[in-house]
Amino acid sequence: MSGYGINNLLVEYFRHVALTEHGAVWTHHTTAIISYRTWLSSIWEGIGNGRGQPMPVMFETRSNLEKWACQNNHSLTPICFTNKKKPNAYILLGDDDAINWYRGTFFLWVKANWKGYRKAFEIWLDQNRSGDSLEYLHDCAIETYKSAINLIKAGVIFKKRTPQEVKKIINLIAAQILLHEKNLNFDASNISGEELFAPFDYTLDGDHVVNKSSLKDLSDAWVLMAPVHADANRGFGCRVERNYPRYKQGTGVLELDPSMAFKLFASFMPTNPKELEEAMGFVGRQMGPLGELDDVIEEMYIQMKSHLA
Repeated sequence: MSGYGINNLLVEYFRHVALTEHGAVWTHHTTAIISYRTWLSSIWEGIGNGRGQPMPVMFETRSNLEKWACQNNHSLTPICFTNKKKPNAYILLGDDDAINWYRGTFFLWVKANWKGYRKAFEIWLDQNRSGDSLEYLHDCAIETYKSAINLIKAGVIFKKRTPQEVKKIINLIAAQILLHEKNLNFDASNISGEELFAPFDYTLDGDHVVNKSSLKDLSDAWVLMAPVHADANRGFGCRVERNYPRYKQGTGVLELDPSMAFKLFASFMPTNPKELEEAMGFVGRQMGPLGELDDVIEEMYIQMKSHLA
């Protein structure tokens, strides 16, 4: 069980939950994820009048990003961790006079080769997720861990492990439950323990919508970030993104395509045709419940099916 702890166990647990409970996620991530997906769907519908014209997800240079933001009435707010004159991250806000479907959107853009992107993503996430009380979150964490233990004992997750490995992971989970319960014993106004939720945040990746490896030849590239389920993101990288080309100077801008969008809407990465059908059903209900984006969804299915062949 080398290297396998609470974090990876929760990734496996939430993959199972996504498969069996129609994409359900950790409660404290719900608001940020739903908001992001709603923005993408609205933009895609609006720009393409229902025909699915994509949106920009990568600019070759900072100046290209800044020019596009200005032309479309967006505000760029820098996220700075040092005194550098040029920040490595921006919050892009759709102002009141922006195009209708961009109004109120709140996107994170980062320099593609910047290693500190996770810090910027956490700032974005904290501003976009629900203000759930710590008491509520501790309760949710306890119930999640108890459910995970039951699934482990039933052989549903954490399969093909020795009895010693099973005992060890259950003991680790039980210790986390005790820590959450300890924090619930305080007066409501004094409840703390925010650090205990770090394993749950591990299940949500701050994803470069265009993978960094394909942008290595573009030293000043800027890319859109997205909240993506860890299982969907990491599986997508292995099965899909490894086939992407390395983009060369002169690319200018890349727009969101159906296969890129899949990982942004999926709660897990399918490994076979049956799981793909399940995933596409969930993705379709989010993207276009009224059928406005059926052509995009169909193209997404075709592209993803080819990667599972």
